[in-house]
Formats: sequence, C-alpha cells, structure tokens
Amino acid sequence: MLQVVSAIRRNADGSWHGHTTDGDAFVKAQIDNGAEIEGARVLVLGAGGAGSAIVISMLDAG
Repeated sequence: MLQVVSAIRRNADGSWHGHTTDGDAFVKAQIDNGAEIEGARVLVLGAGGAGSAIVISMLDAG
C-alpha cells in the first residue's frame, strides 16, 4: 500500500475514498506519445510516492 493520495471523494455512507492519479497519468502520457509499455524495460531512479505509483502502474500495464 502506497499511502499517498492525489484526489479524495466522500462516499454516500460518509466515508472517504482516496486515489493517486500519478501512475495512471504517467502511463497514459507515455502511450499518448507513442511509447509501447507492454514488455518494455524500465529504469526507476527514486521511488517516493509518485515514483512508486508510476512503478505500480507500469507493472499493471505490462
């Protein structure tokens, strides 16, 4: 669990839901600019909250 949040929303039951968009946005930007994510080799330098989210999204994308 990353324990980082970029956006939050209030659920109907009054609880909160948080989500980080850093990783998803990074992967989308790469794909939109012609990168082929699946099977790519990636070097990560630094892995704070955003970096960790990017790594997870890259792994999810293949």
